[in-house]
Amino acid sequence: METSDPRVEDCVAYGYSILSPRPRPDWARKELPERLMSRSNCLKTDLTNVWLDAWQEREGDMASVYREAHERFGLEPGAVDRLCLCYQTTPEVDMDGFRTLSAAEEVLRDLLPGRADLVIVGLGLPRKFVNDLLAIAATGPVDEINSATSELLVEALNKNQSFAPGGEALGYEPLVLNGGLSCSWLCNGIDRVADDKLGIKTNGFGLIERFADADRVVQYIREDGHAEPGLWLPWLLVRYDVDSQRAV
Repeated sequence: METSDPRVEDCVAYGYSILSPRPRPDWARKELPERLMSRSNCLKTDLTNVWLDAWQEREGDMASVYREAHERFGLEPGAVDRLCLCYQTTPEVDMDGFRTLSAAEEVLRDLLPGRADLVIVGLGLPRKFVNDLLAIAATGPVDEINSATSELLVEALNKNQSFAPGGEALGYEPLVLNGGLSCSWLCNGIDRVADDKLGIKTNGFGLIERFADADRVVQYIREDGHAEPGLWLPWLLVRYDVDSQRAV
């Protein structure tokens, strides 16, 4: 009998991304796994980046967009064009990813079939922190909320949607909200500090296993004040099995 994971149930879902787990950067400590799962703009290898690159080069060097999309994801130019059309015309897709699991599954199935190296990862915020973020947003434009991505995030959290069923919780990633989901705690070397000072170790995905530990790390970051400026929150990453994609 399948049991539910309270970490998943306790979150409000933000959205879903198609990611390629990133090789551990040279600057990261060797205790981290060889491939990292991250939703940080600094660390993620996300299919959404192809669309953003194409949008930025819509009147410029599309040849470089096609070349990089092929190198990173194996996408041919026609597939890049179809992906861009999807981002422009599909209500369930926006500049920071997919609002529903089914939209992500459809793109993966149509454009990148059989790619076991890619994963669909949902991102959600523990309910304890949702009201904090929404309260900050309600006070007006501040650094943490002053971007289109952040506006989309607030809109999604206001819908109070749960994660789609069938996902596996990977762990929590402390991320800073500053013009979007910017740096990860790994970018700032806080994983080492958490290990040395708090006794909190990363799991096999480079994430934090327990909510209580993720909460402690975020509180430490806020009190210490040496990490990237912005609103630090612990986000839960949830993986969905690519092989069990539902038919549309």
